[in-house]
Amino acid sequence: MAGVACAAALAGPGMGRARAAAPVPPARQVVIIAVPGLLWSDLATMPALSAYAATSSIGSLVVRGQPPASRCADGSLTFAAGNRAAAGGTTSCVIDQPTRAALQTALSRGRYGADIDAFGDELQAAHVATIAYGRAAALLLADSEGRVDVQHSADPDPTQLRSDIAGVHSRAVFALLDEAGYLAGPDGRAAADRALDHLLAAQLAAVPATATTIVAGTSDDRIGGPQLRVVIVHGPGWRHVELGSPTTNGTFVQLVDLAPTVLGAFGLPEPDSMIGEPAYDTGRAAPARASLIDVNRHAVAARRVSGPLHNWFGILGLGVLVLVVVSWLLPLRPAYVTGVWLSRLGLGLPIASYLLQVGPWWRHLGWYPAMLVAIMAILAAVTAGIAVRGPTLAVVAVLGVIAVVLAIDQLVGAPLQASAPLGNLPLTAGRFHGMGNIAFACFCGAAVVCAGVAGGVLRARGRCRLAVVSVLAIGGVATVIDAAPRWGDDFGGLLTMPVCVLLLATLVAGIRITARRVAAVVVGVAVLAVVVALADYSRPPDSQTHIGRFAGEVIHGGAGRTISRKLYSADHSFGNVPITASVALLVLAMVVWHRQTGEILARVAGLREAAIAVGALAVLGSALNDSGIVIAQFALISAFLAVVGAGLADPGSAGASRRAPLAAPATSQVA
Repeated sequence: MAGVACAAALAGPGMGRARAAAPVPPARQVVIIAVPGLLWSDLATMPALSAYAATSSIGSLVVRGQPPASRCADGSLTFAAGNRAAAGGTTSCVIDQPTRAALQTALSRGRYGADIDAFGDELQAAHVATIAYGRAAALLLADSEGRVDVQHSADPDPTQLRSDIAGVHSRAVFALLDEAGYLAGPDGRAAADRALDHLLAAQLAAVPATATTIVAGTSDDRIGGPQLRVVIVHGPGWRHVELGSPTTNGTFVQLVDLAPTVLGAFGLPEPDSMIGEPAYDTGRAAPARASLIDVNRHAVAARRVSGPLHNWFGILGLGVLVLVVVSWLLPLRPAYVTGVWLSRLGLGLPIASYLLQVGPWWRHLGWYPAMLVAIMAILAAVTAGIAVRGPTLAVVAVLGVIAVVLAIDQLVGAPLQASAPLGNLPLTAGRFHGMGNIAFACFCGAAVVCAGVAGGVLRARGRCRLAVVSVLAIGGVATVIDAAPRWGDDFGGLLTMPVCVLLLATLVAGIRITARRVAAVVVGVAVLAVVVALADYSRPPDSQTHIGRFAGEVIHGGAGRTISRKLYSADHSFGNVPITASVALLVLAMVVWHRQTGEILARVAGLREAAIAVGALAVLGSALNDSGIVIAQFALISAFLAVVGAGLADPGSAGASRRAPLAAPATSQVA
């Protein structure tokens, strides 16, 4: 059923990006003006650049290379590579040729396979002249020998720049790098911006209307964390609209997209080593500067909050585990009651963080903890009220809310994921649309538990076939929403969820699991993944999601490096001590106290089968997603908190064998 549903979803239209009203005419001359550290908020004291932006295509630029924050030379090398690169820790805008050559060797062998010569070599091969003003600007255009066609020693006099552009009769790229604002630091920022505006006004006035100009904040500041920067494209065919890129599903432009944009303007192909795609005119109205500033503020706040939320969720899970174990061993009733209420609060943390996306929480960051706890408390009160009627509904109450809210979010374009602390963080430049990895763990884990309990209840009432159908229906819908390219676009989920859903259905039906059946499921899921990937790959390049682009890498080469990079990220995730400890101790406790765990799960029909399927989801999800152990953390701890919050771990009911379960499991099987 999941496979049929996926095929049906793919038969519909894609993500539906807006397109430019007319194609951009081929360029003969492109001027690149790199302004490291430039923010949209800086334009408040830069009237000349503000006026220029008001007639250009504009957007927010993600400048992340390999370090968490990209400094000046990091940004220049990332631009030149069209791929994530780093300059070895320097904050300078200039590196010498021996250092550059050593970096080229190291980066090309690294996990991203960045080739910092790619842009310059492609321009030279196509006989496009390269003119750089200053050593720092030369990093943007240099070929494998570290050379450009014309190297000026300093920034040009406007008259000289105008003369140079007029004197080149072939296709040419001119590169300038204005570092005054980057070097000024916070205290001298305003004065540096005003001086920079005068310089930019003179430089832009020297560029003829026939040339294409790109003004970009190509790095973060010399100190401080990452932020979204300025990108402006001006010239024939570029309207005053919002810029987007296929790599971000049209929401942002990445620094890795700018070199492909220049190559695309000349009608040149991008080298295989580049991961960026040409930026395009989305057709959406150009956002106001205040809106762009607010988008950056949102992204910065989300990144700031994200880490603590990860850690606190793990700490909450550990706290509840300790309280439950203490209540079983001693026993201590107050420890159990505290654990129940703490679990009810903790279970609401992920979904509360998504629900807060409805309002501009980032503008009131000081109130964020209070707003988060308020929603968590409401969800805890709902669970408590339902638990009075019995644990069956209580165990799926908040999980059902999680599944429904995140499903609706995907169907309407995933606004709750955009710059969410537990969603898609643009400053990490990982995912910009669809179902994020943590949302996948919460959504699919919740759907599996709800499907298992629904199937178990129906099975206990003697409706075995309907029980299996309900598991497949709930699991199939969840799979489609998570994995279909036009919604969740989650390739890891496409490989994980069908296995978990079929495992759950098999357990609910009472069918014996054999090696042959496991092999059949693996082959079937692999075939489904290939069909979905090829269907997405068959779309035009600028309409493909990351599933289709990965299929292209498999066909044309490059998939090995992508897989290696994701495995590196997954392995690196185990270095987070609170997250890894919370998962490891929870699993250890379930193994050590397996009898009590079995008795607890037996109190609600289908919960034991759901727990097994959630365990499979945690293992497969962690292995197949670059978030690694974080998937297991949110899937396992959410299920654990739901069980404790429903009152199922009551030490007073120890020994489920001496007490009739709420719904005894049926023994009938489905052939």
